[in-house]
Amino acid sequence: MLLVLPACGDDEGPQRFEFERVLMGTPMRVALYAPDKQTATAAVEDTFARVERIEAAISSWQEDSEVRRLERRDWSGGDPVQISGPVYWCIRIGLEFAKESEGAFDVTAQPLIALWRKARKTRELPSAEALRKARSRVGSWQVNLDERMFEISLRPGVRFDFGAVGKGFALSEAASELSEWQLPSYMIQFGGEIAIGKPPPGRVGWRVQVPGWPEVLELSSCAVATSGSSEQYVEIDGVRYAHVLDARTG
Repeated sequence: MLLVLPACGDDEGPQRFEFERVLMGTPMRVALYAPDKQTATAAVEDTFARVERIEAAISSWQEDSEVRRLERRDWSGGDPVQISGPVYWCIRIGLEFAKESEGAFDVTAQPLIALWRKARKTRELPSAEALRKARSRVGSWQVNLDERMFEISLRPGVRFDFGAVGKGFALSEAASELSEWQLPSYMIQFGGEIAIGKPPPGRVGWRVQVPGWPEVLELSSCAVATSGSSEQYVEIDGVRYAHVLDARTG
């Protein structure tokens, strides 16, 4: 459901409009300046539709998503298959950061993430044996990506989780959509990530504040991302464990 909040601003200039829709299990909030409500609504509808297409490709929760179908494929023959742009770019970004982080970050870390989610429910840490088995299934070396042909082949049993790159990629695509509509003044919040365009009329930037941090920032033409243990965590024996994990150790 699309929620349109009241517009405000100078009647003779661009007006501010705000929209919200739940995508990828998270509210995406869009604030932008547009000449009229009709233009703003049409642009944001196209923006949300673009993100929905990305979700249908990379979602780890939708069993019929493209990436879930890839995981279920019989890879015993090793033949590559062509993949869509969203899957390609999320995997490519993931492989690049896996290399830069020496394996601390890895988009094949779903077996370890599944253990964390179980620990969050049961409030019990996984056993050393469970961690060992999960770690044995994690590693970007199991992914062969052909960057020229947009093709991929996997070792059997690979499971992806794009939780650390998917929303950022979707946010970038959402910002591109608004730019294509020639609406450069926007702020899009998607969970802990924010994409910021040009400043609102008469201001130096959009006002952003990180919870728990007293300083208010005025930003433009940039992005802001945060991740930590303020919301997603589990406490076991007096220790707080965040949902950010090291793929090398679990």
